[in-house]
Amino acid sequence: MKKNRFIIGILFLVSCNRLIDSNSTYYQDGKLFQSPENTLVDGVVVSHYANGVLRSEMTYSKGRPSGGWKTYGFDGEIIQQGIYFKDLCIDSFLYEANPTLDYLLSSSQEGSVTFATISLISHNKNKSLDDYFQYIRKECLSKYRFGNVEALLIVDDSIIFRKWFPQLESE
Repeated sequence: MKKNRFIIGILFLVSCNRLIDSNSTYYQDGKLFQSPENTLVDGVVVSHYANGVLRSEMTYSKGRPSGGWKTYGFDGEIIQQGIYFKDLCIDSFLYEANPTLDYLLSSSQEGSVTFATISLISHNKNKSLDDYFQYIRKECLSKYRFGNVEALLIVDDSIIFRKWFPQLESE
């Protein structure tokens, strides 16, 4: 009986984290869909180099990055790895400042350097969000002790603004 529960549990975990080839996916409205089903991606999306070596893997939930990701070199060594996560401070700030904005926050590690990428997702190309990035960096991200912070503004699935903020000085 215990063995059957164990096997059912393993099958459930495998089915929840199914592997999806990146060649069968497309972006629309800031979310990743799988074709030909045209459904939001739930699972691990993988891509490979031309020689078949794994290039990247990223976990998605309801079409949005969620959880761990890795990029690999030509020889299969991990070059970068990180995790997407939500932050209550950013949630609260954007809810008050501009509830139409969404965001992605990723903590990354490359070698011994840890940094963050904050992506604000908008449908308005004319809106300057530099003040938002400054506030989020100082008030919300300082507790994590990231090195540099990369800020991206994504409009209609395209990066239209990119800026690097240096590490905050200890106060």
